[in-house]
Amino acid sequence: MQKKKKRIIFLSLLLILICPIIINVIMLIPCKWASGDNVWIGFWGSYLGSMLSAGAAFVILYIQRKDNHNENNNNRQANKVENAKNRKLQINEIHYRQELNWLGDFRKAVVENINVYTPHNLLYIINTLLQDEYTQAQNQEVQDKTNKLLEKYVQADTTVGIIMPTSMNDNLLAYNNKRKEMFSFLCNIINDLQVIGYAILTIKSPDYRFTQKLLDRCSSTDLKDILQGPVEPMYGKIELWLENKYKEILNNFDDFRLSSIDCVNIELNRINQILQKE
Repeated sequence: MQKKKKRIIFLSLLLILICPIIINVIMLIPCKWASGDNVWIGFWGSYLGSMLSAGAAFVILYIQRKDNHNENNNNRQANKVENAKNRKLQINEIHYRQELNWLGDFRKAVVENINVYTPHNLLYIINTLLQDEYTQAQNQEVQDKTNKLLEKYVQADTTVGIIMPTSMNDNLLAYNNKRKEMFSFLCNIINDLQVIGYAILTIKSPDYRFTQKLLDRCSSTDLKDILQGPVEPMYGKIELWLENKYKEILNNFDDFRLSSIDCVNIELNRINQILQKE
């Protein structure tokens, strides 16, 4: 582009220098149909003046059209960029709303999951098992409460699982693994508490003999060893096992609760950054 401009300037200067010489030579040529030198000079003056005016007008028109063309191109490019930016903004806005709606459902399910998993739901059952006089009625209550609690665990975990996206980022993947671990841990606790209920109920029986079927239900190898051991110290060992297991429940629950809160907060920050994308 710069070379082209330099070439035009050079040719224009050259034309300015050469034109007077050419005109002078032409005017020295005698003209038979001109009545005199003044007429001949007047003709060339008018002719060259018209040509110069027409040339100047053409150059101005050419420059104006070229400037208009360049300006239109620039405007089209600017509008194209602006339209692309607006479309991107609209897409980001739609994506942001969709993700925000998902986060609302996800947060609600996570909070419900935490409430269902709270250790206080298990504390009453454990305290019932630790009663000095554990009766058949109490055992039936333990079995009923653990079954209902297990149903709540399944329902809460299933709700979260349905809301989880099929394609998960690292944050959601870590939470999902933690959720599965906690669900499995609590289901095993429920199962062992039910087994302990039957064990305590029959432990003082003279013909105590724990069936293999119930032993196979034990999720904890430590509990299985206790139930297969001597009968006399068995209740004390079960009591100690329950106390230690409840401490483990508290620790696991606190870890799960904090992981759940962190997961929701990280997802909120991720969603807020959607509108900031260019």
